[in-house]
Amino acid sequence: MQKVSDRLYTILNIAIGVEMLLLISVWAVLTFVIDLFPPDQVLGLNALTLSLCGVVGFYSLVVFWFVRKKFSNYIAAMATMVMSSLALAAIFQFSGDFSAPLYFLWIGVVFASGAFGAAFIVMYLSMVAIYFLFVISGTFDTTTTIATASILAGTDVLAGILGFYFWRHFYKADTQHSNRKQTAANLQAEIVINSIADGVLVVDSEGKIATFNPAAAAITGWKIEDAIGLKFNSVLTLMQLSDDEKTEPTEVDLNNHPVTAAIKSSSNVVKDSEILRTLNDKQLEITLVVSPIIVEGSTQGAVAVFRDVSAQRKAERQRAEFISTASHEMRTPVAAIEGYLALALNEKVAKVDSKARSYLEKAHDSTEHLGQLFKDLLTAAKSEDGRLTNHPVVIDIYKLLAQISEDVRFSVEKKGLQLHFVAAGAGGQSQQGETTVNPLTYIHADPERIREVITNLVNNAVKFTEEGSVTVGLRVLEEYVQISVQDTGYGIPAEDIPHLFQKFYRVDNSNTRAIGGTGLGLFISRNIIELYKGKIWVESEYGTGSTFFINLPRLPIEKAEELKKKEEAEVAPLQVEQSL
Repeated sequence: MQKVSDRLYTILNIAIGVEMLLLISVWAVLTFVIDLFPPDQVLGLNALTLSLCGVVGFYSLVVFWFVRKKFSNYIAAMATMVMSSLALAAIFQFSGDFSAPLYFLWIGVVFASGAFGAAFIVMYLSMVAIYFLFVISGTFDTTTTIATASILAGTDVLAGILGFYFWRHFYKADTQHSNRKQTAANLQAEIVINSIADGVLVVDSEGKIATFNPAAAAITGWKIEDAIGLKFNSVLTLMQLSDDEKTEPTEVDLNNHPVTAAIKSSSNVVKDSEILRTLNDKQLEITLVVSPIIVEGSTQGAVAVFRDVSAQRKAERQRAEFISTASHEMRTPVAAIEGYLALALNEKVAKVDSKARSYLEKAHDSTEHLGQLFKDLLTAAKSEDGRLTNHPVVIDIYKLLAQISEDVRFSVEKKGLQLHFVAAGAGGQSQQGETTVNPLTYIHADPERIREVITNLVNNAVKFTEEGSVTVGLRVLEEYVQISVQDTGYGIPAEDIPHLFQKFYRVDNSNTRAIGGTGLGLFISRNIIELYKGKIWVESEYGTGSTFFINLPRLPIEKAEELKKKEEAEVAPLQVEQSL
């Protein structure tokens, strides 16, 4: 049973190891440097005892550190004590029993045994007593007198008693120091937790609330003293909304609760939008992060941090609704202005001089840009609040990409760039142009939305590339199809890449400053791709071009055929109805 701190056991172990190595060093100096004694007559140090000292030194300075990791400092240091005792006993046997010159080391061992408890002291003193009896009975041939042996044995007893009280006091003081440190750490942690503006809830291994900070009380409506000890789902009550607005929300059961999921999986659970029912039956929109508490490989509870974002989400919805309404309303007059400008530029309709024509052309371009901005704002708002028109069907992505490539070829080549379409089948062989064999790559998505994303990426590539080429690529992976759009343009600085898919973010440098854009295209593209459980990212090096990648879930051929039949069955009655 541990009696002192791990730190003291480590120090004791190192001291014993150094002691053993010093004995070997003393033997080497007296034998080979000073040449006072033959090698086997130095203080009881001979081949056997020196080997034992070497083993103890190697264990304490090398092996000890591995043993402590697997077991504990207590067990590892105890092994050091036992081995050093055997080594000293062998030294005394070869150097004169109680009269051994190194007997003071044994007294030190008896004193140090107090660090391992009274049982160890009794064991060492029993060994001394037995040895003392052998000496006074004449069993051992020794020059030590009974009086000298008695004094040395008494010294051992005194060392054992002193060691017992010394180490017990040391352990008590060390424990008190550790407790004070732990208390101070707990107090500091409590102050920090209580100062956090977010709600913090700590759950123990039984699912009961152990810590509940004031912010959590303010959000949930529960008092701290009432919440402590309750089951977490009684306080952190989450509601599940149904698709039907007329149906009342239902409470999330215990097995599906994020806290339960974090404890079972021993991993973090992040929820961006959850509905919390407070003690007063109010429903708040919160963000929730739950992290498991793992001690020695076992999950002992969880920490839940949550924040009331109701006002923030309400403001976001109002802002999105305003942008959507404003964009929709402004598109009509902008379209009218664009139409009138087009008529004014039509020589068959109106006659204007060259200077006026240049003004009208600039106005027409600006009007087109404004119209695109309104369109992007409307699309961005719809993609955020889930109102984006979406009609997913089975798509042969190879055919769709080939068609898109042909559609954008004129705009690419108009700038003097080359356009390539490269597809790689499951075997990894690449084909290009019309000779490519269709690798049967099906996905389930809205073709117009996918076209919008790919066209946007190609247009961006054209805008930011002065010479070279744009390559649209397709790879067939086991679970995904990977689409890529690569260019040989300016490239993107590393510091801009993490922000590239944010709303209204545009790379601002000498190469891109003069190039127009709304800063919404990539934001919309990301939302569309994530709508289909996909992923979009970019790899780029400034000055050498960029490659945008899209991973979309691949639809197995059997599943694709099944969905096609369902789609055909749904379309057939509509066609019959339209024909009538």
